[in-house]
Amino acid sequence: MVQEGDIVKAGQPIAYLENISPELTVKNAEMALQISDENHKQLNELLLQTNSAKNQCTFDSINYKKQYKLFQNDIGTQNQVDAFKLKYETSKNIYLGLKDRLKAQQQILKRTQEQAKNNLRSEERRVG
Repeated sequence: MVQEGDIVKAGQPIAYLENISPELTVKNAEMALQISDENHKQLNELLLQTNSAKNQCTFDSINYKKQYKLFQNDIGTQNQVDAFKLKYETSKNIYLGLKDRLKAQQQILKRTQEQAKNNLRSEERRVG
């Protein structure tokens, strides 16, 4: 509105600023919420994997116990018992790892969703 070297009076506007940032900030907050929703789908996939691992662990535990009882009745070998035990312990570790990962991801998703909702509400209020 004024050029370098112009004389200005107190209170006179000297520049006009256009602020498009609030609209972009709202759009970014909306996208963060959408991303959070998409992460929910990945969490469901992890839940399915965890449930499958739990089922496998239960199955391997039953087979190990059966093989151990057979061995106690002089049926089978120690190697067979050890193999079933190893399979059970492996599936148990996989299940427990997925379970911990699922719990952590659930917490992360909960926090990111809350944060995205809060940011969107805040920016919508600010923009009006």
